[in-house]
Amino acid sequence: MNPLAIESHVVRVLIQWMVIIAAAWIFGRLAKRIRQPLSVGEILAGIVLGPSVLGLIWPAEWPALFPKETQQSLQLLGKLGILLLLFQVGMEFDYGHLRARSRTVTAVSLAGIIAPFLCGLALGPWLHREFAPDLPQFGFQLFLCIALSISALPIMGRILLEMKLERTAIGAMAISAAAIDDVIGWVLLAVATALVTSGFQGWALAGQVAGVLGFFLCLQKIIGPLIRRAWRSKFGRREDGGMSASFLA
Repeated sequence: MNPLAIESHVVRVLIQWMVIIAAAWIFGRLAKRIRQPLSVGEILAGIVLGPSVLGLIWPAEWPALFPKETQQSLQLLGKLGILLLLFQVGMEFDYGHLRARSRTVTAVSLAGIIAPFLCGLALGPWLHREFAPDLPQFGFQLFLCIALSISALPIMGRILLEMKLERTAIGAMAISAAAIDDVIGWVLLAVATALVTSGFQGWALAGQVAGVLGFFLCLQKIIGPLIRRAWRSKFGRREDGGMSASFLA
């Protein structure tokens, strides 16, 4: 690849990140002024910078700021950011509170799945008729129910960290219930995808589900404790409860 093309690509991505970070900082501070979490302002900044607002106001200039050539790089950086955020959520929250509250967490998780499912069942026929009459109603309604059941786990974790609830019982219960909801929701989404598409193979689906569960158990029982022990023994904890910068690096 041409070195000049690589340099131009990197410069474009850096400029985009400068714009994104500046907008997120500004809207985050505006959100704090009206007593809302920083995440609310940062999400609003993304909406404003996206095609819904900026692309609608300046349709000719917006593609120059966010060209298609840099979308993959931005998506990769975004995924890395989410990965680090989820890692910090897992390291910061004290899950020792859950030992005596497992039933409560299970009940909250089930309620967080059942209630959106019922809403999806109630709204599904009308939404299908109004917005997607060409799609099969069963598949549309199933996807709607599952989409409503999946929570925004990184956003919830960020808000709880911001509110200093990571060391409380309510914070651990909330993030654990949301994590269970997401695991169940994504498994159901895989099942729904297999059901509404041709070539459904039960054994292949069972293998995928078993692989996900095995990976989760490996992280929970082996990888997580090892990382937690290494972090606390070598790097310690900052006084403000945040992650050590050297460990993050």
